[in-house]
Formats: sequence, C-alpha cells, structure tokens
Amino acid sequence: MSATPNPPQANVRRDGGSTLCPHLQPGPCPWETELVIDDHLGPTESLVACRVCGRAYLLEMLDWSGTLRLFRVRAPAPDAVALLTRDLRRGSCDLRRAGEEIRHVSLTSDRVAELLLYDTSTTVLLERIALDSAADVPWAGWRELPCDSTWIARLRKRPDR
Repeated sequence: MSATPNPPQANVRRDGGSTLCPHLQPGPCPWETELVIDDHLGPTESLVACRVCGRAYLLEMLDWSGTLRLFRVRAPAPDAVALLTRDLRRGSCDLRRAGEEIRHVSLTSDRVAELLLYDTSTTVLLERIALDSAADVPWAGWRELPCDSTWIARLRKRPDR
C-alpha cells in the first residue's frame, strides 16, 4: 500500500515566509492598486499588484506622518486573490460577505518581513525596510494602532541606516 501525501495546507500562514518581488524598489510607485480596502486621508489598506510581474500584496498601514505611510505587507495566494476579485465583481445580497472575504484573504496570507515607506503626495516608494522577523511588528488593524509617527521615527534611527 502506497503512502498518501498530506494534502496542501493553503490556509496555514507562514509568518515571514514570503518575500517581496525584486520589482518593488524605491522610486515611482511600482504597483497598481487593485482594490482600496480602507482609506483615511490616503490609503490605509489596499490590495496591490506589481506592475512588472503582477504579484499581489496586501498593504496595511502600520504608521503615518503627514503624507508618509508605513505599510506592513502580506502576500496572499494568487488563487485567493482571483477568487476574491471574482466574488467582489459579482456582488452579493449579504452585506457582510465582501468584508468577510477580504478578512479571510488577509488572515490566510503570508506575512512579509519587510515594511514599505510610501509618500502619498508624490506616489513614490521611498524605502523597503527589512525586518529580522515579521513578528517584530504589531498586526492589529490601523484603527487600533496609535499611528503617531513612532514607527517611522524608530526605523529612521536604526544604526543600519
């Protein structure tokens, strides 16, 4: 009798297991915004795709200072993004469904151990900031975070900069 391989576990999150594609480099905005999930005087949560390779990312605001936004990044599975965009285009009579689907994609996406510093006034990606671990940042929603420039100031004072 042959052994049956374990089924893939698509919903298991690997914290920090994903990396950004090499195309997301500082300079003019390297992504297309596919979906603005939340906005407050600029984007706070968005589903974006690399302009070169099409890789999707969820950007979630960690901190802000004026027009600067510091985003943590999640890398959703391509099939989850395709299903989400298909379902959102179709619509639903259940008013909570879209929010729950977005939440599901977010919670099942890999955390990326990098942050992105973005200027909303110039639409320029200013920096990619590598972290020792994706667990080093809080993962609460931006509305639960102070968003008082503390993270931006802390990262700018790092000795490796």
